[in-house]
Amino acid sequence: MAKPPLQIPRFIRGGCPVPSQAKVDEYLALMSTANIQALEDGKFAEAASSAFSGHGPEPLQGSALGAASVQSLRATPDLRNALEGEFSDASAVDHCLEAFIKLAGRPSKSVSASDAAAFVKFCLAFRTHCYFTPRQVRATSASRPQVVFVLGGPGAGKGTQCAKISAAFGYHHLSAGDLLREERNRPDSKYGELINSHIKEGKLVPVEITVKLIQQAMEKLGWAGGRFLIDGFPRSFDNMQGWEAVLGGMVEIKFALFFDATETTMEARLIERGKTSGRADDRPASIKKTFCDIQKRVHASR
Repeated sequence: MAKPPLQIPRFIRGGCPVPSQAKVDEYLALMSTANIQALEDGKFAEAASSAFSGHGPEPLQGSALGAASVQSLRATPDLRNALEGEFSDASAVDHCLEAFIKLAGRPSKSVSASDAAAFVKFCLAFRTHCYFTPRQVRATSASRPQVVFVLGGPGAGKGTQCAKISAAFGYHHLSAGDLLREERNRPDSKYGELINSHIKEGKLVPVEITVKLIQQAMEKLGWAGGRFLIDGFPRSFDNMQGWEAVLGGMVEIKFALFFDATETTMEARLIERGKTSGRADDRPASIKKTFCDIQKRVHASR
């Protein structure tokens, strides 16, 4: 039975040095839309398979694997040069191979001709901390969306001020809390129950879920060149680390706005809002617990 084509779902970090921002930008600039389309063309898969098969019937590893990978990109010279430069470091081939084999679930540390195209794409994407698909790899820094984080306690006025900024300056306003509530209310959401329990208890929803929802909303509104106010995120160092792991290098963070207000003011606003919002986190008990949890996180970070 023929082996199904390998699908590369996401970047795996094992053993790979974290790249500098300059290196990430360099790779993203090289991966122009035209080049990505070229890698999606069936001719590229044929070229990759041919280059790997040209070394003999055995699966490749080591320097032969690096040479075949570079040769498979002969029709796209800039990407070929990029991979050749990457593989000038002997350990780079081993890093890519180790991560690829782990991801693909192959029993041996080698790559066959049938996996050639997937492996070459993976090598090019390996150090950019992103998925390698035309939808998700961005061409240049200029096309990256701009993000402003809007922070402050619950009831500090983030939503009110974001609405004014959006109207005056054309930013898209994305509320992390609203996105989580919308996802929770979707009948077929696999995260609904988990999100609901965390919000009700004033706890932070797992960062992977929040970042994924923010990314999906940004893409829906128009990724390239978009300008976004991200309201209510990040709320912790863990949140920021999660953002960097998924979207680091793919967006340009301009700055953060912080709105300060006393607990008394915020509590009064939330209680007033709760009269019509229907939100579980606007109830007095939830408000008190949220304030308490915030204080605990602040003290823990000092």
